[in-house]
Amino acid sequence: MLGPQLVDRLKGQFSAISYILIFLVVGLPVWWKTTEVYRAVLPYDEIHALSDVKTVVQRVNVLLVSPEAVDRRASELQKLLSNSKIYDIKLTIQNPGASDSKKLESCRTLEELDQMIATQVYSNMEGWIVLYEVGVELLENWSPVTVGNHRTVFFSPFSSSEDVAAMVMDTVLGEYYMLDMWESSSLPLSRGYDTLRKKSVGKIDLQLTLIIPEPEYVSASWNIQDSVKNYLQPFIDQFPLEVKINSQVLYLTTLNIPGSLEGQGPLEVSGDELGTSLNKVESLLSSQSSSHPALNLVVYIPPIYSGPCRGHGAGDGRVAGPTPQPTRRKAGDDGAPPPLPWDQGMGGRLPA
Repeated sequence: MLGPQLVDRLKGQFSAISYILIFLVVGLPVWWKTTEVYRAVLPYDEIHALSDVKTVVQRVNVLLVSPEAVDRRASELQKLLSNSKIYDIKLTIQNPGASDSKKLESCRTLEELDQMIATQVYSNMEGWIVLYEVGVELLENWSPVTVGNHRTVFFSPFSSSEDVAAMVMDTVLGEYYMLDMWESSSLPLSRGYDTLRKKSVGKIDLQLTLIIPEPEYVSASWNIQDSVKNYLQPFIDQFPLEVKINSQVLYLTTLNIPGSLEGQGPLEVSGDELGTSLNKVESLLSSQSSSHPALNLVVYIPPIYSGPCRGHGAGDGRVAGPTPQPTRRKAGDDGAPPPLPWDQGMGGRLPA
């Protein structure tokens, strides 16, 4: 018979052995698994092969809705869009059903039609570009080829397929800028820029733009027709190229002129600074241009607390005339100046 001391000794040894076994069987595997560092298996061969890729082709789906002459329009667009270097464009033809046609025909403005297409008729086609032919009455105050807010392009029956394709490639897909970015990663900047520059084929776009960064404070009219007729048209008639004139008004768009983001008071801008500021809004300035080279003429109304704005060259240092500023009135109850008419000796119109 074992004595009490021997029994206590055996119990202690058994407990120690039990703890060791529990640690080895349970504790050690749990610790090993919970402290393991996850290491993903990377396809190093495929990554290395990317350095030999010259171009990446992205699939783009385009839906054409053109009830009139759809076969002719589709064949022309497919031929033009297939010339893309970085996009594989698939053109699909689909006219809306009877119920959808009634919804679309009930729209009285281009804004309503754009919203209807995006939210109801073609809401299940996310990522698609919709080319929609509309009557000339809806495009009365718009360009014959106009980009909507939901990857839609509206065009009149009289618009050329070249202009429609140019709007898709240049404005919606931005092929020119994508190619420029792709080429600049492997080519010198000067070479990439020269090879991708738009070439004139006897046509040029003249884009007239009025930029109003604070429409809630400034009310200006854009009577550009008379100015074009009186000053530009005589020169254009003698110009050897065919000139297409477009005009637009950009609201809530500010030129990031150095010094204008801080403080108040007049500004003096050099030619280099002004050019850099315009480059940042270049995509907005060319929103209505075609595939032809474009010349932009810009009228800019600076924010009311950053005027007058004067431009000076790098040569003789002489200062150009100030940009006309609206007259300030006393602030209203909310502490902000009320909307101001452009009436400082200009007859309610911008200077010609």
